Amino acid sequence: MATSSLRFPKRALLIGNNDYDVNKLQRCKNDAEDVANQLERLGFEATSHFNLKYMGMTDKINDFLANIMENDLIVFFFSGHGTEWHENNYLIPIDNKALIQRPDRHQHLAVSSQTILESMKKKNPFAIVFLLDCCRVHSEGTKDLPVPSDSTIASTIKGVAGSLVVFAYGPNENAFDRSPNTRNSLFTYHLLKHIGERNLKIDEIMCRVCDGVYEDSAGQLYTYRLSSLQTSQVYFNFTTTGTVSL
Repeated sequence: MATSSLRFPKRALLIGNNDYDVNKLQRCKNDAEDVANQLERLGFEATSHFNLKYMGMTDKINDFLANIMENDLIVFFFSGHGTEWHENNYLIPIDNKALIQRPDRHQHLAVSSQTILESMKKKNPFAIVFLLDCCRVHSEGTKDLPVPSDSTIASTIKGVAGSLVVFAYGPNENAFDRSPNTRNSLFTYHLLKHIGERNLKIDEIMCRVCDGVYEDSAGQLYTYRLSSLQTSQVYFNFTTTGTVSL
């Protein structure tokens, strides 16, 4: 019988950044807060943080990493500005003015998604679900960070064994920082809609999220996924009778 996530502890870290020095956002705190609440109802130990500067963001991530135990089911969720620079994907803290002035200092002023993912893998979790609600194109006014034109936008994060990495939107796509409920981004709106559905594997959940994003954007956007999961038995809400109330 295949090993299942049903018997392993579930931990989640969620970060939502709105209050940027440059290009403030509106719904990222809501996104992280709402997903955290859903995950708690599904039995996760969920920790959420909002509007983090660089030092605070690295500290909170390191605190979470220190608490991961072998065979945990891990969820990492980030909603905010993201960018790619020299074939690396970075998550942007709210004190981003210096980064815009000195984009060559991404390694010192932003947080590498790849580093987070690889650090999680070293803890030997059962599986990692890595959700990034930020786009990977460089233009003003959306969930991205303006940087010089020589930045690399075609690269992607490299998956590690046992992980599912999900970008809310594909390369060169502007994020929809709005949705039918006006509270969340389009990706998070559909994630919240499906994340608690009973007896769905994570791959099935993400297929439904992807379909919803594509349909509600009139075919303009698609959710980009990179799966290196080593089991198909990853569930957020598996029950034999009844449902989890959301």
